[in-house]
Amino acid sequence: MANHSVHFLLRLGALCVLALGGAARAQSGSSVTNEGSPSTRFDWYTDFASTTILGHRSDPTDTFGGSSGLKYTPLTLRQQSGVHDDACFEVVTAHPDFIPGDIADTRIWYLNFNTDKTESLNDDSGGGLFSRARVFLSGYNSFVSLKIAAYSSYWNKAHFKIIVTRLPLSESACTSGQATIAWVKVIDGVMTSQPR
Repeated sequence: MANHSVHFLLRLGALCVLALGGAARAQSGSSVTNEGSPSTRFDWYTDFASTTILGHRSDPTDTFGGSSGLKYTPLTLRQQSGVHDDACFEVVTAHPDFIPGDIADTRIWYLNFNTDKTESLNDDSGGGLFSRARVFLSGYNSFVSLKIAAYSSYWNKAHFKIIVTRLPLSESACTSGQATIAWVKVIDGVMTSQPR
C-alpha cells in the first residue's frame, strides 16, 4: 500500500453506491472491484500538490514515455474472486467540482502483460487536457493496472478528478466495436488493447 496514493473519495457517491448495492468497490481510492450488479460510478479528487490536507500525501513519481519524475495515481480495476460476470469500466479524468487551482493535463497508462512495460493508453481525449479509456474484464480474478499521470512535470502541482463508471456494455460495444475510445481488455488472462 506504500505506493498507493490516498484520495478523497467523494462520500456522497460512495454512500449512494452502497445504498444501491453497487457493482464496484473503492479501496483507498486505488482499486475498483466488480461485484456483479449492473451499474456504478465512483469519483476521486486527486491533488498532486497537496501533502497535508485531509491526509493527502505526495503521489509517487515514475518515468512515462521517457519523461521522468511524473506524479501519478495508481488505479486497479479487477474482477472479484469467484465472479465471472463480464464488466466494462470507463475511466475519465475531469475538472474537479467547485475547486479552484491549476487543472492537470493527464495521461492514462497501463501495465501491458504482454510486454511487462507501462504503455500509453490515452492522452487528450477529445482534444482537451483530460483522458478517457475503457477496461473490459472477463474471467475469474481478471484485472488491469492503470497509472493516471501528469502529462509532464509542469503538471505535478495541479489537480483533477477521476471518474470510474461501470457501463452495461458487451465486449464489442465496450472495446473493438467502437472507434473513438481507447481500451484494454483481459479475457481469461489474455490482454489486448487499442491505445488512442
